[in-house]
Amino acid sequence: MAMKLKDLNKYLDKLGGKVVNRASAKAINRALTTARKEATKIVRERYKLKSGDIKKLLYIEKAKANNKIVFDFGGRLKIKDKPIGLEKYGARHKRVKTGRGLRRGVTVNITGLRELVQGGFMAKGKVWKRKGPSRLSIKRLFGPSAAQVLEHKPTLKRLRKLGEARYREEFSRELAYQLQRRSGGR
Repeated sequence: MAMKLKDLNKYLDKLGGKVVNRASAKAINRALTTARKEATKIVRERYKLKSGDIKKLLYIEKAKANNKIVFDFGGRLKIKDKPIGLEKYGARHKRVKTGRGLRRGVTVNITGLRELVQGGFMAKGKVWKRKGPSRLSIKRLFGPSAAQVLEHKPTLKRLRKLGEARYREEFSRELAYQLQRRSGGR
């Protein structure tokens, strides 16, 4: 379709902004879904977490086609900066040798290498450690959050570049579909 930009603008003005808004909102939502998938992949490259645990921290505010305001759709990919409990990093009991003989310890696999948690123990499916000499002074242990990986500028740049490429691809596809639909063809 060899159409000049002026001709395209005139054609779109005749149809109204509704078609463009709808196409843009749908393209943004698809681009955000792709960005979330890529963000999950990036976090999993660094940390040994299940993708479902990461996806619970990443959520999409979907873009909506608003007929009154052009190009303000509100689609965003947000991440909760919430610490992730060590139990999500594959914590398990292990017998460890100490100066006082064999004891039970906890090991976790955060970055691909299983490590012993000094003084850690598991109770109710969570990893804990004593704070002081008292038996009841315990604190829950957490690993790094997914936001720590995604805050790095190269990572953000990679996600933005991927999202923009996906948006351009989906926008052209969705706009063609919406225009075909409006013209009555299937």
